[in-house]
Amino acid sequence: MIPILFFYILGWCSSHNFYVTLVSKKYFMSLDFHPLSLADRSLVWKYTENAGRRNCDLSFANLYAWRMLYRTEVAEWGGFLVFRFYADGHLAYLMPVGEGDWCAILQILKEDACRLSHPLLLLGVCEDLMPQVEECMGEDCRVNANRDHADYIYLRESLAALSGKKLQAKRNHVNRFKALYPDYRYEELTDEWVPACLDLTRRWVESRQDEAEKRAVAAESEAIQRALAHREELDLRGGVLLVGEQIVAFTYGAPICRDTFDVCVEKADVEFEGAYTVINKEFVSRLPEQYKYVNREEDLGVEGLRKAKLSYQPEMLLMKYSVWSSCTVKAEIEECGLTPEQHLIKWQTRALWSLCFGDTEEFMKLYFTRKYTPERNSCLVRDGRVVAALQRLPYRMMFGGEDVSVAYVSGVCTQPECRGKGLMTELMGQAHRKMYADGCLFSLLIPADEGLFAFYHRFGYYTCPEVALPEWEASYDTDKVVCEVYTTMHEVEPVLGDLQSYLDAFLRRVPYAVLHDEADLYTVCADLFLGNGCVVVARDDERCVGLIWAVPREDKLWVLECFSVSAVVENILYKQVREAFGFAGNVAMIRQKNRVQLRVIHAYEVLQLYARQHTDTVGRIRVVGDEDITENNGVYVWEKGLCRKEGRNECCCSESGGTCRSVHIRELPDMFLEGGAPYLSLMMN
Repeated sequence: MIPILFFYILGWCSSHNFYVTLVSKKYFMSLDFHPLSLADRSLVWKYTENAGRRNCDLSFANLYAWRMLYRTEVAEWGGFLVFRFYADGHLAYLMPVGEGDWCAILQILKEDACRLSHPLLLLGVCEDLMPQVEECMGEDCRVNANRDHADYIYLRESLAALSGKKLQAKRNHVNRFKALYPDYRYEELTDEWVPACLDLTRRWVESRQDEAEKRAVAAESEAIQRALAHREELDLRGGVLLVGEQIVAFTYGAPICRDTFDVCVEKADVEFEGAYTVINKEFVSRLPEQYKYVNREEDLGVEGLRKAKLSYQPEMLLMKYSVWSSCTVKAEIEECGLTPEQHLIKWQTRALWSLCFGDTEEFMKLYFTRKYTPERNSCLVRDGRVVAALQRLPYRMMFGGEDVSVAYVSGVCTQPECRGKGLMTELMGQAHRKMYADGCLFSLLIPADEGLFAFYHRFGYYTCPEVALPEWEASYDTDKVVCEVYTTMHEVEPVLGDLQSYLDAFLRRVPYAVLHDEADLYTVCADLFLGNGCVVVARDDERCVGLIWAVPREDKLWVLECFSVSAVVENILYKQVREAFGFAGNVAMIRQKNRVQLRVIHAYEVLQLYARQHTDTVGRIRVVGDEDITENNGVYVWEKGLCRKEGRNECCCSESGGTCRSVHIRELPDMFLEGGAPYLSLMMN
């Protein structure tokens, strides 16, 4: 690797007033990460034992138990220990542990993140380390403090004795438990008790009702299983609380540093009043005296958990900060014209996408390079963090022979812990208002599953009927038809313009079809090739007469789209695709169908189009129910090819004395589509 610091001293660093000292050759080494394993316990302890860092993130027991979920890796560099992992879908690093040149290690982390196409995200930055971060990174950082992730740290003696007026309620809980269950006993956690502890964990998971919460606790359950399976290797200390022969609570933990012990897990059967208080007191009272402090970890914003942890009178709340490097990918900011804030939102949105959809890094790089722009993104930010987002991708659509502007809604996602709190209602409203300002006539989307149709229905979306493409030529001479197979962008790029011209001409004959320009078709093909798919082109004397996009999935072929002049040409394309992938003639070929939902964004313009295309009709309706775009509500009249709006409060009566009907914004498409539906093909989902 070319010495990084050399360039930063001469270039980047000077332009950002970033002071870097010359260091020995060891600082020119890149980070050599490896997956965290049990063998790394002594390595981690070497750095954490005397570091004075008390945050629970550095407990080796926690690091190992959660390593599969976070894909945790570890490396040594220049006197520091560094952890790299994925948090909420975003590449992240724990604040390094050790001693040395802080500016050098932070710069190396930036370079490592940039190499992996991520801005630098540092987590677990305690307040006493913020001066080093601010000195080294200067204006090149955005700092967020999240109270939900603050660690509760207590004096061991206080938890063991529960003395003093403020802890009287806790002593009462203990006394009541002893009175109710005089036969209780506490025992050290051994292999004998592990199955019963896991059974209690299972029941705890099953008791959750909310789906998002179930997923979270299921992940914790896996971490508990992993920790208990390696209890001795992790040097876990733990205990169980029994009533008779039944385990009603268990706990375990491990040291963070020489004077601080981390209580990693504490679970109890809530049917046994006071079990949590008793297991906590019994366990802590048996910890070695070398541990002055006990860390009982975060409350994660859970109201009941916060109240419980505060009730034990913590000695301190250890605030932990997250630090984003806003200028990590300096070229992207300069070349794309992004502000640091726009850059940060982009990468937080990208991380949220990864968390919710689990797409590959390759796909996300393609999408966020070619489709995402700050102008197309709608998001909600809370405490400096993107908690919900979607993209409004611009397209042109044929509407009864006219070319109109529409927006395709993509990447709708919310942080799991924020779901069910009305955020999406706010976000969809924001997005619809922006579409209206941008001159879009419609919003379109393709729900990922059946359950989402009702979800979008409440935002004004109409579920369209299925639609099929027409065949344009009943018969066709195939003697001159030849096929070309493309599997890479290098192969297809020279003919992309030709393919787009054929596709555009084909779709413009469909009553309601979304069109693709050449840039979009490039992205479609690039996405297809990421999945090892292919494009097959049928030609007749240099004229394109058919296109097919297909991708193999296990023992089937998925046809993403097929356009052809006739059924005969379509069969030729199908045969060529089977041969391209080496499938037998009877392989299952599944034609992908997209069920579309549509929302009217600009009622007046839509009804104006309808009037122009129905010059022999006269009509009057009252549009109601649009809470996002209130301008759409009101009375519309059309006749002789023209439409006018009479206002929201006009009497909805005709001159002949009849009344017009009220149409909800959600049902308006049913009138002008007349049994048809938009045809969406090759969309970025």
